[in-house]
Amino acid sequence: MRAAAIDAINKEIPAWVTANSKPESPIAVADCSSQNGFTSAMLRDGVHPGPTGDQMMAKQISPLLIKFVQDAVAGK
Repeated sequence: MRAAAIDAINKEIPAWVTANSKPESPIAVADCSSQNGFTSAMLRDGVHPGPTGDQMMAKQISPLLIKFVQDAVAGK
């Protein structure tokens, strides 16, 4: 997929989240886009993330996952 097509899809995500996130089923977005620093050099085979891509994704996903777990434990 070309970068422009990926960027176009990524631009639609916030509106989709707003339309589909519900209190009983919240949706969180971890921004792993090129606008947030992800590059094709982070891919091991042109499609799947390599070690630096994994690290970047973990950096973006971890805070959201931790908050989700904390909220679940707190009964939120």
